[in-house]
Amino acid sequence: MEEFFLYLIIAVTLSEFIISAFWAGAYFRFGVPVYRRTINIKKLRTGLADELERNQRPGAARPFIFRAISLKEIAFREKMYGLYWLDYLPVMRGLIHVDKNGRNVQLTGIINWYALLLPVFMFLLIRSSNELIFVAAIMALLFVIYLFQRHRFDKICELLELRA
Repeated sequence: MEEFFLYLIIAVTLSEFIISAFWAGAYFRFGVPVYRRTINIKKLRTGLADELERNQRPGAARPFIFRAISLKEIAFREKMYGLYWLDYLPVMRGLIHVDKNGRNVQLTGIINWYALLLPVFMFLLIRSSNELIFVAAIMALLFVIYLFQRHRFDKICELLELRA
């Protein structure tokens, strides 16, 4: 049973990596939202994905990569490769969506499937209090990564407010 869960979480993580690398629209549109912010805009500029990517402040973490997946949607995620001072396995991917009337932009952070399934699988396998402590530590680490990413998503919202 433990091997099955291990292989399943590896398969989910690798599948997610591949789907994200190919910018599959459904992957960025659907999932469990864990971050959402709406921004009022006057007019959305064309080329916003490129502009957001260029105007990020360089930092210790991987930069975000933005890609338009439709006329009203921009998907984004952290760059997948490279050496950075602060490196982590992201728990969210993002979608910037312009509403029908073009007056609001909604930024949504969707939890990655591995980050949702890993704690569930680990809880199913707990047999002792020591294992429970390990699972709690993993969950705390995922939460800290979420808080860090949420801060970075807030910075994208600030860029949107300045540029839109």
